[in-house]
Amino acid sequence: ENVGQTGSNDYLQIYYSIDGGFNWIAYGFFENPTYNLREPSIAIGEGAQNLLLIAYIVDDGVVPFPEVATTPLYPIGFSWTVHSVPYWNWWQGYREPNIWTDSYDYSTWYAYLTCEGIYSAATNNYNVCFWRTVDYSTTWSTGQVIMGDADSEAWRDPDGTYGTTANKLFVACFNQTDNTLYTRMSN
Repeated sequence: ENVGQTGSNDYLQIYYSIDGGFNWIAYGFFENPTYNLREPSIAIGEGAQNLLLIAYIVDDGVVPFPEVATTPLYPIGFSWTVHSVPYWNWWQGYREPNIWTDSYDYSTWYAYLTCEGIYSAATNNYNVCFWRTVDYSTTWSTGQVIMGDADSEAWRDPDGTYGTTANKLFVACFNQTDNTLYTRMSN
């Protein structure tokens, strides 16, 4: 993935490789005609639906917010569908999206998204927000704050993954306030 610019707004450019990363081919790009698109994160969902998912931040100049776009993997083509992610618009914004899917062993897969949520930069209140979709990104759950919330801690740079051994979700983030790396595991 890459961020480029045509006109006055940043767009997202996607590349793929068929030789283990030695050469890269431009897959396509998409843009928002009004706002900048920033901080892309990509995932692949394979099974009953084969999709490329890309999460990114729409920088509207007011409350930067997350969105997810999908395009079919097969046949190779480029047909983006943009999906809204419910977010709290009274927050100051969102950063650092991270998207991933669960096990490839299942034909029906779920996708998960974390973002750094900025409740108040002035009081150093940064949170880790979490969403999931069970319908191939068509609808996303209401967000949850899984690290942070009302404290004055700076929970930064969230990252998540699916653990196949115990079928659990794992989220890690850095607490800038106490300089410690924290993890959470789903039940």
